[in-house]
Amino acid sequence: MSKIWNLPNTLSMFRILLVIPMGIALWEQENVIAVLIGFLSSITDNLDGYFARRFNQITEFGKIIDPLSDKLFVGVIVIILLIQGRMPVWFAGVIWGRDLLLMLGGIWAAKKIGWVLPSNALGKMTVTALGFTLMFIILNIKIVAFWGIWFSTSLLVISFIYYLVRMLAVLKRSSYEKKQAQ
Repeated sequence: MSKIWNLPNTLSMFRILLVIPMGIALWEQENVIAVLIGFLSSITDNLDGYFARRFNQITEFGKIIDPLSDKLFVGVIVIILLIQGRMPVWFAGVIWGRDLLLMLGGIWAAKKIGWVLPSNALGKMTVTALGFTLMFIILNIKIVAFWGIWFSTSLLVISFIYYLVRMLAVLKRSSYEKKQAQ
């Protein structure tokens, strides 16, 4: 039980709880409050990773709950912005498509190799760029949001391809190791 309720995982769970006030603020178009809650979420995201590495508290549960909390947070923002007509549908499709494919691929790979492929620097950079882009959309800073959408889209595609290549390499290595063990 202590492997689940360590400080990093508690911060990830807190980030899931932040979805509620952020969603309410965004729905009510209290944009500055929504962005401030987003910053708090980002801070807890960085802290949970720091504490997990610093105190050797990286767990399989944490590898699942951390990105899940990010995807839930972003997913609610995207839904609300779509409903409010503040985000292009195609951009939401790119975000959701990538996340869905990563999730399904991650589940499949975890069943094959027995562990979750951790995030990497490119994935973290992509999430950061997406977070800033969503912030500019929320704050209605149109020109920066416009270029942020294109930059984020590029990173979303590149990071997906990189994750796919990494996952296939791990699966190939795992398959080779299993053959050698026989």
